[in-house]
Amino acid sequence: MGSMRHHTVNAGFFAKAPSKHCGYAKGPSKHCGTGVSPVDPHGSEARGETPPRRRCHKRRCHKDIGPVSSYSEKVSKPRRGVTLLELLVILSIFSLMFAILVPSLSGGQNEGMAARCLANLRETGVCTALYMHAQRDRKIIPWYQFPAHDGYSASIFTSCVFGGFKAPKPDPDQERVSDSSLYPAEIRPLNKYVDRTAYGNRIIDFYICPSDRSHSTPVIGEDPDSTEEEALSSWEANGTSYPLNTRWAQGYALPSGNFGLDDFHAAYGTYPTRIAKHMLGGEASEFIMWVEHGFYSATYRAGPTIAGIGGGSQPMRYGWHRKFSAWSVGFADGHAMYGTFDTRQIYGLGGTIWQPNFRHGL
Repeated sequence: MGSMRHHTVNAGFFAKAPSKHCGYAKGPSKHCGTGVSPVDPHGSEARGETPPRRRCHKRRCHKDIGPVSSYSEKVSKPRRGVTLLELLVILSIFSLMFAILVPSLSGGQNEGMAARCLANLRETGVCTALYMHAQRDRKIIPWYQFPAHDGYSASIFTSCVFGGFKAPKPDPDQERVSDSSLYPAEIRPLNKYVDRTAYGNRIIDFYICPSDRSHSTPVIGEDPDSTEEEALSSWEANGTSYPLNTRWAQGYALPSGNFGLDDFHAAYGTYPTRIAKHMLGGEASEFIMWVEHGFYSATYRAGPTIAGIGGGSQPMRYGWHRKFSAWSVGFADGHAMYGTFDTRQIYGLGGTIWQPNFRHGL
């Protein structure tokens, strides 16, 4: 019998086969065999062998996880600066955009102010209708309050005191005293229908145009004044942005156009009664009753033709809302309009600043 050979069997022969997902048997880690295999308690690394690449146990991740480097290498790329030419191009583009956008935004703001102005004039028309209704059959408007109220000494009488408030900043260059700088809010007839609580020096926002930027107007018989913009606004110097339109009286005073205060005297003046007949019915929708003060100044000596009364019409000017010869006006029937009006003559915006269907001598 041949000699019996003794074979030594490694215990690992009977050990469980390695996991199908990892090169090692399952160790303490949940996902990867990073522990020491129970088959080889010393580990292959302990024997100086290179461990195989490890695979993640997670089914959704089968990506090889290679050896992790102890540091990350950063590659820096040189940054390129902006050249002077590129900077100039950018600045040019911004300048062009600014030049395009600013006028548009400004125009929108002016249109918004014009809309506010129209709303004020419509409300003024409503309050005027209430005043007229209270007058019953007379329908007389105190266009000029002459003589002055008791206790007040005015040397200039304006069409600004039917409504409005006491002017907070009268023109310091004006030597004569205006009634608009004297009369408190409570003695102005229209305010009874605008604000019953208005007394003394109280300012009523209702009478302020947001684009108001001039206050001067010639006294009847004096030379025209074509000032477009001044330091003081009309509501500051005259107590309102919206005077009554009294240019119709210049038509009654042809050929000179220079009427006197006696024509408006509270006791015997004939002009208020004469115009009252044309502020009713269909003619009321044609008669311009309330105006911006800039428009009132611009229409001084306007006439049926562009030459004006005695050839004295003024050149057209920019309106308060920054459009050439564009103005807001309120009519006797209560509606208001904004648009272009040739201030050298009496017709525009579907109406007239003189008596509707005016014929001299009638």
